[in-house]
Amino acid sequence: MDFTRIYASMSKKPDETKDERRERLAAQFNKIRDKTGLSMDEFAKLLGYARASSIQRYGNPALHSGQYLSGPLMERMLAKLPGQFGITEQEVRALGGPIMAPVVSAPVLSAPVQDGRLAQAMRQARRQRSYTIRYVADALGETIEEVDAWERSALTPTSDQLEELAALLAVDSEALRQGIVDPLDLEKLADATFVSDKLPLPNGPRDVEKLGVVAAGIDGDFAFNGAVSEYIMRPRGLYQRPGVFALEVISDSMYPAYRKGDIVFCDRTEPSVGDDVIIETFPEADGSAGKAFLKRLKRRSKSTLTVEQFNPPEDLTFDPYEIKHLWRVVPNRELHGY
Repeated sequence: MDFTRIYASMSKKPDETKDERRERLAAQFNKIRDKTGLSMDEFAKLLGYARASSIQRYGNPALHSGQYLSGPLMERMLAKLPGQFGITEQEVRALGGPIMAPVVSAPVLSAPVQDGRLAQAMRQARRQRSYTIRYVADALGETIEEVDAWERSALTPTSDQLEELAALLAVDSEALRQGIVDPLDLEKLADATFVSDKLPLPNGPRDVEKLGVVAAGIDGDFAFNGAVSEYIMRPRGLYQRPGVFALEVISDSMYPAYRKGDIVFCDRTEPSVGDDVIIETFPEADGSAGKAFLKRLKRRSKSTLTVEQFNPPEDLTFDPYEIKHLWRVVPNRELHGY
């Protein structure tokens, strides 16, 4: 991936310290922004960034450790500013480093943070684009193991690798170095992300009992008919979990969380507030089946158990002494082993 960058040298003054050099760089950067008459946020958007956080560090010597502006920022400023607001090309080039050959990154860029923020930012930026680790590795010419190590803080990518990664993920590279995700293309951010490659998942044993139930009542209740209607394939997240069973949803009382016909898996893990649960009550008469309910646990005390119904919205309250069984519905993330 080539970026042709030609910078005019901003020569260092005799006996000038690095701190003094950063202060001079910040002052000149702020002088150019002042010429535009724009706020930092407006100036960032003029240069094609989403917000001020992408560039404001360059105007503060305490936040920017580099001796020059970053290569991507120089490219944007050279494309947008010369000839506008009374700003000359020479003024802009004075903020750059020495003349450089076509490269991906510049050695004057600040060092990546090393406290886990970089790994978290790389993972977040990848997921926002719905890219798998395999896709990123193939696009950058790296191994899956290496990209995975970046996201676990086991390895730190080189400056060149970081620049290429930022370009692939369409985020500001200098912000990424600081553990910040600053998207350059907000319209293509994903609402969901792939957590695995599009490959067949391993099939589990077909050994989970699907219990038979009778038709739903007016409150979305149902009753077990005492039989196993069929056996369901065990999701991979439940391979070693005992006491799991499945039910078919037969009402729309919890729509849109569950539709009629959905299969839910239950286990005997003690449910917490916020969990979806199956409540089976004791039968009201000998020989009859007790009612059962699929609801969301809202509150729990020694004297009452309150659950939430979605359709129509309503809270139902149970006396703990009328409950025969309380099972937790296993959430999707556990079914798939995440």
